[in-house]
Amino acid sequence: YQGGVVLSRPSLTVNSKELKAFLKPADSDSSLDKAFADGAVKIVSVLNTVKPARTRTGTSEHAEYYADEQRVILQKGQPLLVDSVKGNATGQQLTWWANNDRLLVEGEASKPAEGTIRKK
Repeated sequence: YQGGVVLSRPSLTVNSKELKAFLKPADSDSSLDKAFADGAVKIVSVLNTVKPARTRTGTSEHAEYYADEQRVILQKGQPLLVDSVKGNATGQQLTWWANNDRLLVEGEASKPAEGTIRKK
């Protein structure tokens, strides 16, 4: 899909200029397996099941979403994750799991990863 794409999943929305969606094999339930987004990517994940409610907003030039794991990978450009509860993170690659509290931040030798953690 091209030209301003929006992918909506329960509790997750992906906006980008281009999106490639891959379905599971025909012998399975034929639902979304993964999606790759390119160009001005913005991913918003809303967790209303936790207190306080939490919103994570990730931006980058390339992102990958793996539906079974609810794993989001942000790459290229200047990946940024803004978490309404935990703080912000930037790095060469950010990987987070939309269904839990995991975040993996990878930096580069010349530019380490950065994060701002909010106190409770």
